[in-house]
Amino acid sequence: MWHLFHNVVLLDEQMRQQSDPAYHALLKRARDGTLTQTDVDLLNTRVVTSLESRPDRVNKCVVRANKLRHLIIRQQIDTFARSRQQKVIIFPGRHTLEKGQRRT
Repeated sequence: MWHLFHNVVLLDEQMRQQSDPAYHALLKRARDGTLTQTDVDLLNTRVVTSLESRPDRVNKCVVRANKLRHLIIRQQIDTFARSRQQKVIIFPGRHTLEKGQRRT
C-alpha cells in the first residue's frame, strides 16, 4: 500500500492559529519567553488530570517535551483503536530536506 503514494506534501508554516489572533499572540509570547500571568492562568485551565478520552469532548493539554507529547499521543491512539477493536499501524518517515530546500 505504501507504494501507492506518489506525492508528498511537506508543511512548513503553522496555520492552526490563523483564525485565533489572541491564541497566536499567546504562543508568540511563549516562544519569546514573555508569557504574562494571564497567559499562564489560561494555559493552566487546559491541564488535564486524566488521559482517558471522554466521548463528549477532546482532551487537550500542554506539555514541555516532545517526547512526552509523543507518548501521550501514542496512548490516545491505542485507547481509540482498542475501543473500536482496530489495529494501530505505524509508518515511520524521515525528513531529508531542510526548510526551503527543493527536491532535485
